[in-house]
Amino acid sequence: MIQTSTVSPPLPLVGRGWGGGLIARSPSPSIPLPRGEREENVVMPEKRQKDIASANKRAKRLRLSMTHAEKKMWKLLKQVPDSHFRKQVAIGPYVFDFANHGAKLIIEVDSGIHRLPEVQARDADKEAFAKSQGYRVFRFTNEDVIGGPDSVFAKIVEAVTAPHPFIPSPPVGGE
Repeated sequence: MIQTSTVSPPLPLVGRGWGGGLIARSPSPSIPLPRGEREENVVMPEKRQKDIASANKRAKRLRLSMTHAEKKMWKLLKQVPDSHFRKQVAIGPYVFDFANHGAKLIIEVDSGIHRLPEVQARDADKEAFAKSQGYRVFRFTNEDVIGGPDSVFAKIVEAVTAPHPFIPSPPVGGE
């Protein structure tokens, strides 16, 4: 008796490089499906798609041109035990300096321009978005990072090791 098997065609090469295949592999309500693969009656506004694509491009560009304080922060973050930070991370339409997705923690390093009212308003919108996605946001000035790295490091280690407020506690008594 001869057995035959049907071979499925190979999966498409989605998201080659830079993790772009995430959308196709793990759709969620907050992440749009690629064109042609959308669920019926679910429409993602084109502007939001463009904002997200723009944020990804901006993040890639910013990774190559970090400030002195950001470079120093990156060295500190690589020393935080049992954590994995990423630099210049696009989350939704925004780019954040550093993020630890496991700890739901974002670190921003602010220069003097962040003292301007219009920049503070933009930062407030950005921070509100991050919090709406379940992240905690810590802001440090360039002066904090360069002049007091030990204090900055201690605060970050404490934040990474502290239980996240959005993670529910397990039921008591094995219920």
